Amino acid sequence: MTDINDGEAWSFADLFDGSAPWDDQSGNGHHAAFPGGTNDPTFFDHDKTQGDNHFRAPGISNNDLTTPDSVALSITGDIDYRWVGIQDDYTPPTAPAIGHKYNFATNNREYRWGLATDGKIRFIWSEDGTSTAGKLHDKTSTVATGFTDGTLRGLRVTLDVNDGAGDIALEFWTLNNPGTDDPENAANWSKLGDTVTLGSTTSIFDGDTQVKICANIGGIHPMTVHRYLAYDGIDGTLVLDINPASLVGDTVTQAGTFTEDSAQAATVTINQSGTAELMRMVDRPAFQYDTDDRLEIPDDAALDYTHTDSFTFGLGFRVYDTSPAADAVLMAKKANLTTGDGYAGYLESADATSKGLLADGANEQTATSGNLTNGKAHTLIWVYDGSTTQAYLDGTASGSASADNVAADMANAVALVFASISGGGSYAQVEIWSYAVISQELTAGEVGTGAGTLHDSLLNQTAAVSATVTPAAIATTTTMPGPTVRQDQTLTPASITTTTSMTAPAVSAGSTLTPASIVTTTTFPSPRPTTPFALDLAVRAESVMELPVEAESAMELPVEAESAIEPSVEAESVIELPVRAVSVIELQVESE
Repeated sequence: MTDINDGEAWSFADLFDGSAPWDDQSGNGHHAAFPGGTNDPTFFDHDKTQGDNHFRAPGISNNDLTTPDSVALSITGDIDYRWVGIQDDYTPPTAPAIGHKYNFATNNREYRWGLATDGKIRFIWSEDGTSTAGKLHDKTSTVATGFTDGTLRGLRVTLDVNDGAGDIALEFWTLNNPGTDDPENAANWSKLGDTVTLGSTTSIFDGDTQVKICANIGGIHPMTVHRYLAYDGIDGTLVLDINPASLVGDTVTQAGTFTEDSAQAATVTINQSGTAELMRMVDRPAFQYDTDDRLEIPDDAALDYTHTDSFTFGLGFRVYDTSPAADAVLMAKKANLTTGDGYAGYLESADATSKGLLADGANEQTATSGNLTNGKAHTLIWVYDGSTTQAYLDGTASGSASADNVAADMANAVALVFASISGGGSYAQVEIWSYAVISQELTAGEVGTGAGTLHDSLLNQTAAVSATVTPAAIATTTTMPGPTVRQDQTLTPASITTTTSMTAPAVSAGSTLTPASIVTTTTFPSPRPTTPFALDLAVRAESVMELPVEAESAMELPVEAESAIEPSVEAESVIELPVRAVSVIELQVESE
């Protein structure tokens, strides 16, 4: 079965190590270069420093999360708000809010909280919805967080409107071990600085504005949300739980809604605006391309094809505007979409379909897919059989095959570029996490939808083709010099270690390599006694191991023969040979 491991060039964002280039995994050296500066795409790290599923707010107005006003969310007494995520800047130039229920224009000021410009945690609330002195309170923690920009952290604020002594008690907290500690457990939080007290009691205004997360109020800047919790009462009743880890990305389209996880089950809306980076849920490692961002694989003849060659190309991606104002490139080894040689995959302008384009400079052919969905994870694959091209959307043949129009060489001297055309121009609202160029025609089954198909690999960033490789048994024999043993002496040799190695086999990532068995035989020559006596020595040690192997990496199979040797000695000689092994070695000695 032909699969992504047979590609001339392929890679996954999941394998990107954070520094350029984006390495080709085929072994052919087609590494994707970053153009540098503002033209570099943004890398969304899902499995490493940024944890699992999370919302990414770009710091652009109207790209936020909102949920409607409700009785449960209109808390007038003690409150407890918690956030886990990443701030691009923990001492921001303005004082943006992490969360708020606050409207200047309608005097619906309830509360807002986030970071102050000096890095302290800030909480503001109004008792009557106005900014009247004595009614509007603006307080910060007594010390700054001191957090490093871009690191995963947890912040918390609690307000006790009457601490029992007639005072307001405001406390600020940080999460002990972000990424591992459960933010719902109050024991996992440590107090930041001193309690801030005011010599009176208070309450929070009950307004009718919605709750907003990462919204623009008093400033806005980029951040992520891994968890957002709101409690009625300090460690009281949970009334809002935004938990992206519980969401499946393909079912939460990026301009859609979802249900939060508290008992209130409120609807949360993902708001998006603009043509640059948008509010989104990051559910996998990916590269986000904004205006003029691109990655380029340098020109190589191995990535060029003639009209009689068969080849397959495709990618895994998500778009946010399926009907762009102009044709929008996904991947292309072509100078432009209208003239010249090469091939490309792109979105048709003012249309929700995509096209695979092949051209020889004078002739071209296109294969059109079905409609794409905004915010949904898709794969697009185009297969050229030497005459016509078939498009596959999400692993299924889509539309009819193209006409047989290409009649000459499709080679060119331009780079293979993602989200752009060689030389400039881009498609701003796209995430790309995988690609493949394979110098073969894949069958419909190999493109497919099941495990190990090209669609599966591009969608889920897995190069595995389910299979079990069972090589023949690996046998090793180790000998040691015969020791001299005197009568009435005990021989205790050091442990015997046997190392067995074999050439690394080619194993698809995620597959399992299970040797039938690994047999190690250790033989001891007869000891040389000073008093003549007969010896019978039989030694055998066997061990079996299963070795899971990932990816096509080099592999050594260390085997230790650790044999327990139990001698049986007649006469007065005692020979004890304790040697680590999984089997029993019996030694019999007869003296004359």
